[in-house]
Amino acid sequence: MARKVSQGSPLVSMAANLVQDTMLAVDMSPQIECKLSAATLDVWATMLEAELASNQLTNPLFASALEEVRHYMTIHIEDSEMNIEAIARSQHMSVRTLIRLFALDGETPMRWLWKKSLAVIYRLLVQRRVSCVSEAAISCGFSDMAHFSRAFKNAFGRTPRQILKGEADASCRTVSDPVLLR
Repeated sequence: MARKVSQGSPLVSMAANLVQDTMLAVDMSPQIECKLSAATLDVWATMLEAELASNQLTNPLFASALEEVRHYMTIHIEDSEMNIEAIARSQHMSVRTLIRLFALDGETPMRWLWKKSLAVIYRLLVQRRVSCVSEAAISCGFSDMAHFSRAFKNAFGRTPRQILKGEADASCRTVSDPVLLR
């Protein structure tokens, strides 16, 4: 499939100039010509890869599909059996497509779900909408309390029990941290 690349891109300009300069070069040995051609192809491949990735990131269809998948995952956040195959199947896409979709945002589907679950649990604990930590963890799909507690403390710098009791201090990371909301 043919795709147009941006003429204003510095990478496109550099790759085009490299081809022109290479074609104008004369009196080179075959070995030098071969090395120069390979280097030129590498530059073009890198430019095309960067341009295609940039087009995908700004393509509304990709953004819409990613939001749709994230919405599904959020609605089913309490499902401890949710896995990448089930998510892909629910969205009528292959696992590979699902992984590539999240990769455009520098993430994996399960890592995003894990961070989202921790952020939801943090809010539940801070707002005292649950009476115990295990209730919050189970409501967001965690079934192993030891694993959950370690992950929570790693994400927020405090144990879930400390957050529930209101023992957070200034050094405690909050749910508004960009790392946790992504």
